[in-house]
Amino acid sequence: FGAWIGGSILASIGTFQQMWISSQEYEESGKSQVERKCP
Repeated sequence: FGAWIGGSILASIGTFQQMWISSQEYEESGKSQVERKCP
């Protein structure tokens, strides 16, 4: 339960939301998409 609350708080932070990567983005660009969004 504690992990769910922590994940919920983390997901609500605006900075974290900017780093979200959709499965389509990952399929198109792979690891480079992760490196681009999470420097």
